[in-house]
Amino acid sequence: MVSNRYTKKIYVHILDACSNGAGKTQIVYECNLNFRAFESHMDNLIRAGLIRVETVDCRSHYFTTDKGREVLSRLNALIEMLSL
Repeated sequence: MVSNRYTKKIYVHILDACSNGAGKTQIVYECNLNFRAFESHMDNLIRAGLIRVETVDCRSHYFTTDKGREVLSRLNALIEMLSL
């Protein structure tokens, strides 16, 4: 799937949305994604160890890991440097 938005910016939005835990629908709305894009990006972030999934009240919630927080900080710095 090709996105018009810069992938790193999408990752920043997802990592930020998950920093205090969030459900799929909340992330989709906050990050302005469709569910297909959500699944694709989330799979990549989980595989990289940047997001962890926990079951809360029988629903999946996504949380930014410590590694994810470090990457978020670095991506924010990169975006700021590039003025994107």
